[in-house]
Amino acid sequence: IAMHDGFTSFRCYLDDKKIAMYLDQDKYPDVEPYFVMGISEASDPTKSGYYFHKPNFILFNLAVGGNFPSIWDINQVTGLNNGDVMMYVDYVRVYQRGLNNETLYIK
Repeated sequence: IAMHDGFTSFRCYLDDKKIAMYLDQDKYPDVEPYFVMGISEASDPTKSGYYFHKPNFILFNLAVGGNFPSIWDINQVTGLNNGDVMMYVDYVRVYQRGLNNETLYIK
């Protein structure tokens, strides 16, 4: 991820079959997901889908490095090398798709 003055949006879509994650989909609507994982197998505890078909919560892991940014050397983490670099989380939104038979009541 390049350092810049703007914000980067991260989106995660979850349904019964898969999880798909996107960067800056608001700016580039046709962008392909950077990560997709199938979760259709819900009955086998050795499969990742087993855990995604249960109640869950959001956890922010702001660790830098590893597979996603391809940073393996601690000296390449730019946020640690420059005291002026900050990370801001502007907002977090969670949406849930309704069911076809639901009625939405707005007060």
